[in-house]
This record gives sequence, structure tokens and C-alpha cells, in this order.
Amino acid sequence: MELHGGYRHKASEQTGKPLNDWLDFSANINPFGMPEGMKEAMIKAMEEVIHYPDPDCLELTKRLAEFEKVPTHRIYCGNGGADVLYRYFVALRPKKILLPVPTFVEYEEILTNYYGTIKKREVLFGKEEDAKEAQIKEDSIKEVELVYYYMNRNVGDKELTLTKEFLDCIDSSYDLLILCSPNNPTGKVIDEELLKKIVEKTKECHVKLLLDFSFSEFLKKQEGTMDVYLKQQPHITMVHSFTKMYGMPGIRIGYGILSDAVTKEEMKRQGPTWSVNHLAQVAGVYALGQEAFVEKTIDYVTKERTWLINELKQLGFHVIEGEVNYILFQKIGDETFHERLLKRGILIRSCGNYRNLTKDYYRIAVKKAEDNKRLVTALKEEILCPQNVL
Repeated sequence: MELHGGYRHKASEQTGKPLNDWLDFSANINPFGMPEGMKEAMIKAMEEVIHYPDPDCLELTKRLAEFEKVPTHRIYCGNGGADVLYRYFVALRPKKILLPVPTFVEYEEILTNYYGTIKKREVLFGKEEDAKEAQIKEDSIKEVELVYYYMNRNVGDKELTLTKEFLDCIDSSYDLLILCSPNNPTGKVIDEELLKKIVEKTKECHVKLLLDFSFSEFLKKQEGTMDVYLKQQPHITMVHSFTKMYGMPGIRIGYGILSDAVTKEEMKRQGPTWSVNHLAQVAGVYALGQEAFVEKTIDYVTKERTWLINELKQLGFHVIEGEVNYILFQKIGDETFHERLLKRGILIRSCGNYRNLTKDYYRIAVKKAEDNKRLVTALKEEILCPQNVL
């Protein structure tokens, strides 16, 4: 099973179908691609690639600090959001982590790659009496304990959503709590009132808080106290990505707003010096001036997401309604739906490797209207005449 979406190259190699013929709904990228002028800015910057890139990303850091209204020493630029996450985990070296699931699979991947062996414990819907212990060999080195909080499924509008009951699971035994909002793959956003309570509880219990905001750019920007409040908390680190909104996953650029838990110098020591290439830095600076492009994208994605959700429901799918540029749905009892769509030249994300989801859950991106209509047509055809996956 693919760990991530966007696996056109592998699908093309396996099927012989040309790379550009695939309709890829497995990667959650802006349907408009890059903002107008970004490609030209990078082409113009090609003259500089004969020199090493700025290892400190000074221009981009300065612009981000102005954009986020924080000091420059709190901005760390990385080779995508995943690079920032890796460096943060290694620099912090937490011993016990609380992670609500389902969520972004790369948190566990990074921790496993670094620690080797992880002691895992599952807390079902926050009730310790229902906890299940993972099978760990007696001679395993238990360097970190990862505790999964299973969000409840099939409970109406609160399905796969953090609720106030989660607060009872936070205590001083944890070093770190990881939250993804909007969450991947559900698209759900943590309620602001609940998030404030989580922030206060983690502060009280001396638990570091990592907020992954990689898809927050697809939400209407709220000019208010919440953003300021979060940035004022010394135990919170926030991660953002340029990849999704600005349509440049192949460039690799993301950044973190660091807390007091780790310094920029500590982050730098956890990987290569030149982790952000020159073209990525230029693209990042260019992206920060594209407010109109962002607003246009949000309006378009909101309209198309609403249409897609309604179509999926009419076709009988169980839909988890999120707020960003992708949709999680369930084809109850059907674990090969994504494989059959391959025969129709369409890639969707199988979510069977997400903890707390079964193999009949799938995620699709919200793309342009004509592509979304092609997808719905293919879904209807597949329901009426299923393809043989053998």
C-alpha cells in the first residue's frame, strides 16, 4: 500500500499508461497549480543556481516573519513540512507522545525511522479500560512511547472529531501532543474553544504542543485573537507548508514557527546544511504576495467541495465532511475500490494505512470542475459495472 498520494510514476510503470494521462485525485494540491508568475520567477532565478543556496534562507525568513508577525529567530525553513517535522522530533527527543488518530501517517513514519522501535499503546475513545497493548518483543529498546487516542467513528457530525472528552487524556506523563488541523485525512478543524482548552491543559501539564497547520491556508483567514494567542504560547510549535496551496510539491518548501522547546540552531543540526534550494526560496518569497490567488482558490474549492460531497452522498457513499481541499469517504465493505479505478485511469488515496480507519475508506482531492465531473462519472460507472482487479 502507498504511504502517500501522488504515485503517478509507479502507476504509469505498472500499467503502461502514460504519466500525463492519469487523473490524480490522490494528492491534495491546489487545482489551479502554481500562481501566475511563479514559474517565471524561478526561471529568472536560474542564473543563481551556479552558487550554493543561502543556508539561512535570510530573505524568505524575513518575509515569513513579517507575514506571521513573529521574530525571525522563530522561523525555520525546511525542505517541505516533512523536513521541519523530522528535525523537530529529533531535536526535541520526546519520550512519550499523545497522538489522536486518524491523522497524517508521516508522524509515525518519522518516529519509527529515528527511534527504530516504538512502544505503542492504543486508547480507544479515551477510555483506559478499553486500551490495547501492542505486541512488543521483550528485548526491544523502548526509547519512545506513542499513545494513540482513537477518535470515535459513526457518531453523526462529531465523527472522527476531537471532543472535550479528549482533555481527560492529557496529563503530565506526556512530553508531546501532536495535533493536525485541518486534519489529514478527515479535513476536520479543531473547534477554537476546545483548542484553547487543550492549549491551557498542555501548558498546565508541561506538555509540548505541535500544531500541524499544513492545510490551514485553505481556510478563510480569520483576523482575530486566536492566531495571536497561539503564537504567544512558549510551548507551541506550528508547522506550515507551501506545497498544497501554491501547487508546488516538486519544489519542497515548508516552515515552522518555533516554540521555546527547540531553537533554530538545534533544528539546523538535525540534517544537511543546504536543505532548501535556491529556487524553493524564490518560490516561497513569491508565494507570500499572492493573497488574491489564495482567496480565489478558497472560494473555488469551497464551491467544488460542496458539489462533490453532494454527488458522493447521492451515490451512496458515507462521507466525512471536512473544510479543505480533500474529502474522506467510505465505500462500506469495499477494499479494492481504488484498485478498480486504476483501470479507468484514476488515482484516489486508499486510507487503509491510516490508524483507526478501515481499508474501505478513501480520500479524494478537490480539483477543477471538469475533472471532478469526470471522477463522478467514473464512480457511477464503477458502481454499475465494477472492473475486475485480477
